[in-house]
Amino acid sequence: MKAIIVNRIGDFGLYFSLLLIFFFKSFDFGVVFNLSAFLSQASDVNFLSFSFNRIDLICFFLFLGAIGKSAQLGLHT
Repeated sequence: MKAIIVNRIGDFGLYFSLLLIFFFKSFDFGVVFNLSAFLSQASDVNFLSFSFNRIDLICFFLFLGAIGKSAQLGLHT
């Protein structure tokens, strides 16, 4: 049961990062990360009085997805 829950956390991370990447009309990581200069000047995302840069959110959720799908440190059972 724990493995299924950890795998769902990884799925959420991957799905949400792909959703954020989809707003750039490309799923190619090279295109998205080459736009990092544009992303750093864009308005930040505010959530619960915290301010996040969009490229940071993409990287965080890709990292969460990689950790969750491979059940590495922090999410291992």
